[in-house]
Amino acid sequence: MNALQQCGLHWVRTEIVAKLRQVDVLVLQGKHMADAIRSIGVTEVSCHRWRRGHPPTNIQPDL
Repeated sequence: MNALQQCGLHWVRTEIVAKLRQVDVLVLQGKHMADAIRSIGVTEVSCHRWRRGHPPTNIQPDL
């Protein structure tokens, strides 16, 4: 067991994808990227690392 799993900070792939989608939605709603990332409870570094492995989703804004 590594240090992240011991601290309970291990995210599963489905949680990561859901959080990245949530950031995308918040940004489309006009929130700044940094604020959107903070609101999902992760650091900007973690979010950018996750984004490298999971490209942005194609979310269309509600018009």
